[in-house]
Amino acid sequence: MLAGVHPFHRTSQSGTMAAILRDTPAPVTQYQEALPDAAKAALDRLLKKEPDQRHQSFAEVRTDLRRLLDGLSGVTPMSRLAPTASAAETPSVRRTPFVGREAEHAEIRRLLEQAVDGRGATVLVGVEPGVGKTRFTEELLREARERGCLALVGHCY
Repeated sequence: MLAGVHPFHRTSQSGTMAAILRDTPAPVTQYQEALPDAAKAALDRLLKKEPDQRHQSFAEVRTDLRRLLDGLSGVTPMSRLAPTASAAETPSVRRTPFVGREAEHAEIRRLLEQAVDGRGATVLVGVEPGVGKTRFTEELLREARERGCLALVGHCY
């Protein structure tokens, strides 16, 4: 997103997946020279193939991102901004307590704990419509944010 190109994009999906696994991406400066040095360094480090050359914990990622924010003139670091409340968090909306799915919730909390310790994972949540996937993931996002994690959400059709 910072460079404006997918560093591993190929003509086919299988080609893209193979490139992700084997190819070393070109430095971000090849695509975007105008990025701040801190952004270039962070992005290049995030995309390193060798595990020992990448960030070893999310705390290191956060440090690089904070360095980037601090280096941008006219930008207020996120930690100094008041958080934007979602509709579910505004005082006028009362949420029902989160109940059920205790085993799944325990497992996701365990994985969150591992992520905070620097050992991330990918979790796929898939069940039939209407059984609470959105609420379940909202609870995970809330817990992650309470622990100081940067928790982002994306949507697609």
